[in-house]
Amino acid sequence: MILNIIYSPDEAHKSTQLVHQLISNVYRQYDIPVHECSMVKGEQQSEGKSAISTLKVVKRKGVWRYIPNRLTKKIAYLVDAKDAKLAICDGLGVARCMFPVLKVNLNLKLIVVVHGFVKFKPQDLANFNKYSERVKLVFVSASLSNEVQRHYPILSGLCCVIPNTLSPDFSHGLVPRGEARNILGLPVDVELYLAASRLSVKKDVSTVVRAFAKI
Repeated sequence: MILNIIYSPDEAHKSTQLVHQLISNVYRQYDIPVHECSMVKGEQQSEGKSAISTLKVVKRKGVWRYIPNRLTKKIAYLVDAKDAKLAICDGLGVARCMFPVLKVNLNLKLIVVVHGFVKFKPQDLANFNKYSERVKLVFVSASLSNEVQRHYPILSGLCCVIPNTLSPDFSHGLVPRGEARNILGLPVDVELYLAASRLSVKKDVSTVVRAFAKI
């Protein structure tokens, strides 16, 4: 059994949810069972999936982020209940809750899916080094992987890339570039730039718009 833990079922995290669903689908194509669950706050429910509830958000600050809490105990119980041998988690915030589980469950392996650049604290680096034989960092793009490895060379041996074109149907039905430009009414002989992002404060699309307005 594989346990796939998604940070949040909120609409704002739709893109990361999609990546984890695609990963689950690949395993299921090979008849490998996957149990998906989401982190939720309080009594909120995760539609269509089981949920690991917590009174506080996953991202705790200071030394508290490294101390086992009720959330970690709930994850450990779920791992045992599902007899999971591999856990896939969404980002560094969830990974911090998983290290105490790795400490008590010597058979569990962990894959941390990284969707954007994150700052690794000294304790994070120590944990990844300590459990290096059972932990992998998976990045959704080669450029993101290179950036993290450039800032944290100690993680280089743990990094691998799964492009976010993981869906088997991604290239099906795509038209040639020239034809696509013609359909969209775009010139065929100029460079085009595309910013693909959700419209949220975190993605800071306004800076991209202002930058292009200047050039």
